[in-house]
Amino acid sequence: TYINTLQGSISQEEYAIYLELLDNMMEEIDALPKKAPDLLIYLDGSFESIMANIKKRGRSYEQVDANPELLAYYKLLHKHYSQWYEDYNYGPKMKISTDDLDIAQEADWQKAFGLIEQEMKKLGLR
Repeated sequence: TYINTLQGSISQEEYAIYLELLDNMMEEIDALPKKAPDLLIYLDGSFESIMANIKKRGRSYEQVDANPELLAYYKLLHKHYSQWYEDYNYGPKMKISTDDLDIAQEADWQKAFGLIEQEMKKLGLR
């Protein structure tokens, strides 16, 4: 939603309403036993590899060829997701670099899954 505000897709007033609703939801979560995920997993890749994956996935509405404005949007998302991960402090987190992984391939999926399991064991979650 912050990205949409930066791009002018929603107004500052709409963003303020979103933040107020988010605050209300977070207050509801306060009453629950769990406040955050046991482990946040962030799949991080270079912008180029992410764009290659989007192209490979082949969804027409995601392709920049059909909508060149998407390229700027994807760049903005990539920049802000990185910062969001760095600022995340609600619980344990881990980053997995995906530049050398193709989780559609069984061996790469097993490698990523192994990293997650290892982190979960370290945290006493497994």
